[in-house]
Amino acid sequence: MWPHVEINETADLYIVLLDSIFSDPHATPSGREGYYYAENGEYSGYDSDKAVTLAAQELGLSKYTEPTSFTDEELQAEPKLLFFGTHCLCRADRSRSIGWAPVKTTAGFFASVRPEVEAVAKASTAVAN
Repeated sequence: MWPHVEINETADLYIVLLDSIFSDPHATPSGREGYYYAENGEYSGYDSDKAVTLAAQELGLSKYTEPTSFTDEELQAEPKLLFFGTHCLCRADRSRSIGWAPVKTTAGFFASVRPEVEAVAKASTAVAN
């Protein structure tokens, strides 16, 4: 599982945090208690990969409709590919406690996949030409 948050909502967290620090620095946890995570839901790597794969297939960029696994040879050649099998969990409770209120949902995260695939494909085509 991985947390998600929309980039503008991450920027909002910085604003809320700075406002909190400037308005009452002693009331805003810091040091070991000063970790402020940004998340508004979570997704599995498989579900994300599936959404990217389907978007690529729908756009004519891939013949696949299901994500494929890396081969042993690919993993040996590029060990950093193992990163794709990891997970990261966090909660933004402290961020919410100072007034941060993200609204973009997991459904919104998945709705953003196709436009992102389109943008990457367009940028890749521009670089190749």
